[in-house]
Amino acid sequence: MAIETANPTLGPIQANVAYPLADFLKRAGLGEWAWRSARKNATKLGITLRRQHGSSVWVLGSDWIKYLGSEVQED
Repeated sequence: MAIETANPTLGPIQANVAYPLADFLKRAGLGEWAWRSARKNATKLGITLRRQHGSSVWVLGSDWIKYLGSEVQED
């Protein structure tokens, strides 16, 4: 799995990449409120969006894509 940290800007989220939380939020265009809402909804679906290793917080692109797919199917 790749780790993406260079130049976090709005852009696509790749399934095979682990993003530091701050970079992920910039890339996904999410604010703090949207992120909290997404985490809460994902937890209800049994999906973990936030991974912690020591003091670092990561988001796996594959988890985000799985969450988005789950949201689309429910509507």
